[in-house]
Amino acid sequence: MKNLLLAVFIAFGGVTFAQSDNQDMMIIQGMFGKEKQLVVKDYMNLDDATSQVFWPIYNSYEQERQALIRERLQNMKTYIEKYGEINGESAHKIIKSNLKNEVDLIKLEEKYLDKMNKAVGGIQAAKFFQLENYLRTLVFSKIQEQIPAIDEIAD
Repeated sequence: MKNLLLAVFIAFGGVTFAQSDNQDMMIIQGMFGKEKQLVVKDYMNLDDATSQVFWPIYNSYEQERQALIRERLQNMKTYIEKYGEINGESAHKIIKSNLKNEVDLIKLEEKYLDKMNKAVGGIQAAKFFQLENYLRTLVFSKIQEQIPAIDEIAD
């Protein structure tokens, strides 16, 4: 239950990202990154030897992941700021950028899955990415709930 509460806390904090500038996003990501790290630590339940190899890889992954998330959130911010002015061309551009970002996130996970698999084994690596995907889905769905639907815009 503690894990779920922390995950929800992370998710609701994520809503603020879409409404902040880049420096604010970095500060908020740092605060919630620490909370996320506690969730990961509790969920993974690693022994000391495994922890020593896991956490440096995790920290490197998080640094790269957070940069990609800032890009995604910037796209959302652009969408929100330009909502009343969005036309077919700008909507296409925003979606295209989101798709590229999603591909970049998947490539990042593939890269780190291999690193974690070598370092901590397939089960622990899969366990981490299962949690990672759960948290990302939770955060993005909470953010998406706050964004106005595009169906109200005439093409």
